[in-house]
Amino acid sequence: MIYGERFYEVADWSANAAAASNGNVDAHETLLYGVLCFFTISGWPAPIVQSFENGKLYQTVELEAGTYRFDAVLWSNPNNVATNKIYVMASLGEGDNIPDTNDVESKAMAFLEIPKGVTTRPTLSIEFGITEKSAVSLGFVGTCGPGTTQCYFSKVALWRKF
Repeated sequence: MIYGERFYEVADWSANAAAASNGNVDAHETLLYGVLCFFTISGWPAPIVQSFENGKLYQTVELEAGTYRFDAVLWSNPNNVATNKIYVMASLGEGDNIPDTNDVESKAMAFLEIPKGVTTRPTLSIEFGITEKSAVSLGFVGTCGPGTTQCYFSKVALWRKF
């Protein structure tokens, strides 16, 4: 638990210090009692961090050669903080190979920038292929704040195409 009874760290996922600074699960009752999140907020007392750079929240999995689709259901991203840049991404290799926010578009295998101001619940999908059995890191990379950021994901899924 990070702050009160609301923020937690998700089990079986990895997060660098930036992504873990405010926890990466928001367990507020209006959010299904637990969604993955990137969260900063202006005006809350310590220990809430007001901004972070290059937050990385991901799982690394060993995949057989093939074509895959990674889906992330965006619960909401209601904030329009101009400095926010958050991606859903797939990167070849272990967590150390995940690119920083400014390098995602040139170094990730697949990516999609998460739109700002979304209050619907779209499924964001990326597709990628690998030619041999490989470790692949799947998840989120972002820079948030200063200011309020509440980017929530209610579900993720990995699919193999045949």
